[in-house]
Amino acid sequence: LDYKISCVDYEINPSETKIVIANEAKRPIIVESIDVAGCSGTFSAEMKIGETSDFTLAGCNNGKKGKTVKGDILLEYAEKKTGLQRNVHGKIKSKVRE
Repeated sequence: LDYKISCVDYEINPSETKIVIANEAKRPIIVESIDVAGCSGTFSAEMKIGETSDFTLAGCNNGKKGKTVKGDILLEYAEKKTGLQRNVHGKIKSKVRE
């Protein structure tokens, strides 16, 4: 992801994806949606400067344990002060756990 918003950890399970996001931007943001390799969720989560937050995307179809999931990460957010919407992209490649 973008240098200001980063994925610091993740876990992919057959029916959910957990992702940990760090806000390294110089302003608070509001996370609105996250999509990880086709598994998505909507949020309204404020993140302060320097804060790290956990997000769980439920209802996923990531496949069976051991399958490799490879795809894009798309995080959409708004800057809290201005309300302007932004998005950041990244890549993920991981095996499905339990």
